[in-house]
Amino acid sequence: MLTVPAVSFSQTESRAVQPRAIISGGILGGEAEPGYAYQFSAGLAFGRCFAGVGVGYDDYNLRSIPLFTDLRVSVGRKQSVFFYGNAGHNFSRENGVEPSGPILKDDYFGGFYYDFGLGYRMPISRVHKVLFSAGYTMKHMRREEVIAGFCPLGNCFDPTINYNYKLGRIIFRMSWEIN
Repeated sequence: MLTVPAVSFSQTESRAVQPRAIISGGILGGEAEPGYAYQFSAGLAFGRCFAGVGVGYDDYNLRSIPLFTDLRVSVGRKQSVFFYGNAGHNFSRENGVEPSGPILKDDYFGGFYYDFGLGYRMPISRVHKVLFSAGYTMKHMRREEVIAGFCPLGNCFDPTINYNYKLGRIIFRMSWEIN
């Protein structure tokens, strides 16, 4: 009778909500030169699931800062294998050229960002784990360029050129998880 409360309390503690932080660094590869990605996410873990928010830096082709939600689900008996998915907005860090000559405006804008894949969690201690993952990531960006049009009469419009970038890449990432 005396051991029943101790056993029941020890079982519920393993299922409790726990804070977790993940720091990541990875290599991005696609059609352009390889780039680097760094991320930090923090959230809450419950059982096999994790939900959090994160921010990162992505320098593949066009520099950007993704702000995203991070969802992970562990599988298997030891919960070593996990699936992850991130989705959010990508903020541009590119600077357009200074307006000069025929170029009146040159601006970059962010867009939708997502990242999903599969990983492996390797425990170092009870609190620290090293994660290895591979996945696919996509970032959308837009460039708007306004060029001075030839207008001998005066009140003419300036042509605008829009470039839409959809940059799909493969990512290999190493992370440090603290919980």
